[in-house]
Parts: sequence; structure tokens; C-alpha cells
Amino acid sequence: MTPRWALLLCSLAAIALSACQSREEQAVELVERVAEVFEQHGGGDCEKLANRLDTLLKENPEALAALAESDGSKEAQKRSARYQARIDKAFQKIVDKAAKCGAEPRVSDVIAKIM
Repeated sequence: MTPRWALLLCSLAAIALSACQSREEQAVELVERVAEVFEQHGGGDCEKLANRLDTLLKENPEALAALAESDGSKEAQKRSARYQARIDKAFQKIVDKAAKCGAEPRVSDVIAKIM
């Protein structure tokens, strides 16, 4: 197999796997990525943190919609329950780093969207 074919097959596999993700998984991964942004940029440069969070949400509208749906009904809450440990861990990271920039309006808007 040539390197070009291997790259093509790997790319197609990645696309197929991401398309098969449940909406709940997409929502949890978004919260985890928000937590990573807080860990990396929550040390005091609130404008940079806000810019990174804005970009993340703009790039992931489907995951944000899935997150909004995750608490929408008892059925959705049941589906999301199996991810609770991951959600709790991510939210703890956010809370730990939100003290310095949580009052910045754009940062607090993002926090409101994911809560």
C-alpha cells in the first residue's frame, strides 16, 4: 500500500468514527475540550481565554446543540448519565481555573452555555 492510500484510508476511518459518535459523546467531548482550554489559558489572560472559548464553540455547533439537549428531558438525562464521571471531572477543571476570568463577560457567557 502506498503512503497516499494509507493516508486516505486513515482519513476516511477518522471521518467515519467521528460521524458515528453519539450526541451525548459529542457533548461530553465539548465540555472536556472547554476544560482543556481553561487549563491552558485560565491563568489570567482573560481575553485570550475568551477568544479560545469563542472559537471552540463556533467550531462545534453540533456538539453545543447536543450539550443543550442533554438536560432537555428525562430520556436525555438517562443517556447522559453514563458520562457523569467525565463531565464531573471536566467541570472541576473549569471551576478550578474560572476564578480569575469567570467575571469576564465572554467567559461567563461560555460557562452559561455549557452549564
